[in-house]
Amino acid sequence: MDTAKKINEEHYNNSSTAYEFDRQQRTKKRQENELKKTNQIIRPINKAKLFKYVVSSIFVFCGCLVFVVFYSRVTFEQASLSKLQKQYKEIQDQNAILKAELDDSFDIKKVEEIAKTKLGMAKPEKYQVRYINVPKQSYTIQKEPVEQKDNPTFSLSSIKNLVVPFFKKEK
Repeated sequence: MDTAKKINEEHYNNSSTAYEFDRQQRTKKRQENELKKTNQIIRPINKAKLFKYVVSSIFVFCGCLVFVVFYSRVTFEQASLSKLQKQYKEIQDQNAILKAELDDSFDIKKVEEIAKTKLGMAKPEKYQVRYINVPKQSYTIQKEPVEQKDNPTFSLSSIKNLVVPFFKKEK
């Protein structure tokens, strides 16, 4: 039986299939895993990529800044235009009122009175007035109308006509 016992002992599994409950090992493994994850997250930053990011950020910022400046300028000009249009409308209204007053105040008797009193004018006497007959065709000299030449157009043929005489050989 000794040999049978010996054979059974050689094939007998003395180990356990259960997990180890050693807390120190588990916490150590957990810390190592967390360290690996943080090392994967924190990668060394490539200086070329960082430069590209900074330059592109500056470019986008400047573009936005230019857009805001131009937009504010357009808004300012629109406000200025609106103000000028309002002033123009007011001036047109004043001109219409003044024109109406002028049309109402224009009276031939008033003009005669101002001419007599302020300017010292008088109506001409009958012997001072002379009437003359002017024929339909007056004595003014008429010239023939000046003919205008057509505006020369720019074309290859016009350039050719200007350049060719310079290169022709004289015989």
